[in-house]
Amino acid sequence: MGSNFPRMKKAVPIFLTILLSCLAALGVAEIAVRALVSQMSGEVVFGYHEILGAIPLPQHRGVKTPPQGPSYSFSHNSLGFRGSREYPAKQGSYRVLFLGDSFTYGVGVNDDQAFPFLTEEILRAKNYSVETINTGNPGAGTDFQLKLMQVHGKKLKADLVVLGFYWNDFYDNVNGEHFRVGEGGELTPKTPHSLTAKKAWVESLPGIRWLLSWSQAANLVKNSIINFLRWLPKAANRLKNRFAPPPAAAKNQPGTPPPVTRRYPGAPQELKYLPENPPGYKELTQLYLSRLITVVKAQGSDILLCYFPDAAQVINYRQTGKLSPYERDFVEVVQSLGEKPYSLTLHLTASVQGNLDLPYWGHWSPASNREAANYLSALIEEKLQKHNRR
Repeated sequence: MGSNFPRMKKAVPIFLTILLSCLAALGVAEIAVRALVSQMSGEVVFGYHEILGAIPLPQHRGVKTPPQGPSYSFSHNSLGFRGSREYPAKQGSYRVLFLGDSFTYGVGVNDDQAFPFLTEEILRAKNYSVETINTGNPGAGTDFQLKLMQVHGKKLKADLVVLGFYWNDFYDNVNGEHFRVGEGGELTPKTPHSLTAKKAWVESLPGIRWLLSWSQAANLVKNSIINFLRWLPKAANRLKNRFAPPPAAAKNQPGTPPPVTRRYPGAPQELKYLPENPPGYKELTQLYLSRLITVVKAQGSDILLCYFPDAAQVINYRQTGKLSPYERDFVEVVQSLGEKPYSLTLHLTASVQGNLDLPYWGHWSPASNREAANYLSALIEEKLQKHNRR
């Protein structure tokens, strides 16, 4: 012990020097990132479910702060649904379950500013016994929503399920993350992508979670790694296709349209790498919606299908009087299934005069969420009146 003590005494200053140097380097990196390529910071939002894959992190609350634009606070219950309320067995209230992606979840606004919360508030002010459930999951498509109803629908026993459909759901449905589609249209559940599980596990580590919550430099590293891992298989496929022999001429599959250019003014920048609709994109959405309708009705619930436009689509409608091609596709698919399509485009065009979307977030502002709640609460009130007359 005595012979090792001088060595340990000499090692302490070296260790402290290395530690201070690393901290200084991290500090410089943090300042540089904030000054040059500022990133999102705030609490980790997503967790992992062994069947559903990426979901809002259960029993978690926090704040998300962008480089510019408003911060927002969020909370999730034990199932990963927005808000802290739990949903035990239904006690008599008319229960409305909202399905959707980030617009339904309410990215950019607080729990009590998201339209599912406001819809309940409006209906309760009219003395209706109503409770709403916000199951919105950012980045999820109709395939996820079908799987969620298969997992949770029977337990929640909603009287009405409201699906909010956003235009990029067409593309999310093509990814094939949650189901394998057979030649006859049969759906086989898939295990969620392993990358999602690994990402959630890494983000759950206490030190990593703290860094991602407060360090923009750490978020830059995380985003770079994720983008690289997403790019890698695409690059490999492009390389494979470049050296593959030309395919033999083949007839198009029945009902599969050729790729059609779909662009409109103000399309979100991150989606401009999708200049064409992938073959079968509408047929897959039709298949998932058909199965979702069947599952919801088998569980004893009614369903309402509504298209959610973003600011670019509303502005385009104001200028041209034309609905976006995505909304027209949605209407066609829903009508082909014998359901009535609803849309917020005309309502938001007439009712919201200020900013429809929030800066940075690119999602509905509090005013747009309020108007969405006004529109949807009127539709739900009609359902309620019929329900109460039974």
